[in-house]
Amino acid sequence: RLNADGTHDTAFSAALPFSSTPSIASAHTLSDGKIIVTGYLPLTGQASAAGLIRLQATGALDAVLLNEAN
Repeated sequence: RLNADGTHDTAFSAALPFSSTPSIASAHTLSDGKIIVTGYLPLTGQASAAGLIRLQATGALDAVLLNEAN
């Protein structure tokens, strides 16, 4: 993620547990700073399929949305 001035945002770290390379179709930032990501998202321990995940503003996986989807 980039800051408004174009520099790298060092507070953001999206180290997600993908079991293989994802294919991101879209990403949208919400008003609360969370990010919705869609595409082929093969998360470790989850079914690999087209899907949707939500990231916290820090880049961490939002486990609340993931648990509600299961």
